[in-house]
Amino acid sequence: MATHMSEGKGRAAVEPGPGPGMLAAEPNAMPGEETEIRELENQVAALRRQLEQQDFEVEARVQETLALAADEHKQLINTISALRGELEQQGFEREESVQQAIQLSADEINQLKATAQALREEMENLRFEQEEAVQAARAESADEVRQLKATAQALREQLENLGFEKDEAVQAAVAEGADEIRQLKATAQALREELENLRFEKEEAVQAAVAEGADEIRQLKATSQALREQLEDLRFEKDEAVQQTVVATQDEITQLKSIAAALREELERVTIVSEDRIQELERDFNNERKHLQEMIGVLRKDLGQAPLDDTPGEGRNG
Repeated sequence: MATHMSEGKGRAAVEPGPGPGMLAAEPNAMPGEETEIRELENQVAALRRQLEQQDFEVEARVQETLALAADEHKQLINTISALRGELEQQGFEREESVQQAIQLSADEINQLKATAQALREEMENLRFEQEEAVQAARAESADEVRQLKATAQALREQLENLGFEKDEAVQAAVAEGADEIRQLKATAQALREELENLRFEKEEAVQAAVAEGADEIRQLKATSQALREQLEDLRFEKDEAVQQTVVATQDEITQLKSIAAALREELERVTIVSEDRIQELERDFNNERKHLQEMIGVLRKDLGQAPLDDTPGEGRNG
C-alpha cells in the first residue's frame, strides 16, 4: 500500500498542474533541471523496484527457514517416539524375565513345602500306627509290651534320623533357593546398569538434537543480520540520492523527501517484519526445547522406577 502511494506521489511530481510549486508549471523552468528531475524519478523508481525484490527474497528465505524448522521438529518428535517405544519394550522384556525367574523360585519353594508336609504327615501316621501296635501288645502281654517298647524306641530313633535327614534336605533346598535369589539379584543389577546406559545414550541424542536446533537459530540470526546490513546500505544510498536532489529545486526536494520518507517507512516495516518472524522462530524453538526437556524428564522418571523390580526377591528372602 505504501509503495502504490509513493508511486502516485512520484507521478504527481512530474505531471503539469496549476500549483505554483511544480517545476512543470513554471514558465522559466530550465531543460537541465527537468532532465535531472526525471533522472531522479527514475532512480527513485529503480530503488522502489529493488526494495520490492529484496522484500520478496526476504519473504522466501523466511518461508524456507520455517519449513526447515518444521522438518527438524518432526524428526525430533519421531526420534523421541522411537526411543520411548524401545525403552518400553526393553522394560516389558526385563519385567517378564524377572517374573519368570520369581515364578520358578516360588514353584521350587512350594514343592519343598509340599515335600516337608508329606514327610510330616507320614511321620504322624507312623506315630499313630506305633501307638496302636503298643496298645495292642500291652493287652496281650507285659513281655510283649517291653519288646514293643524297645521296638518303639528303635522306631523313634529311626524317625528322628528321618527327621534329621528331612531337615538337612530342607536346609539344602533353602540354600539352593538363596543361591538362586542371589543370581536373580545379580541379574536385576545387570538390567539396572543396562537401563542406566540407555538413559545416558538417550540424553546424548537429545542434547545433540538441541545443539543442532541452536545452530539453526544462529544461522537464522546471521541471515537476519546480513539482511539488516543490506537494508541499512540501501537506506544510506537512498539518503545520499535524496540529498543530491536538494540542489535542483526546493519544491522537488519536498516531493522527493516525501517519497524518501515512504521508502524509509517501507524499509523499517520490512526490517520489523523480519525481526518479528525471527523472534517467533526463536520462541517456537524455545517452546519445542522446553517440550523436549519435559519429555526427557518423563523418560528419566520412568527409568528411575526400574530399581523397584528387586522388591519381590527381597520379600522372598525375608
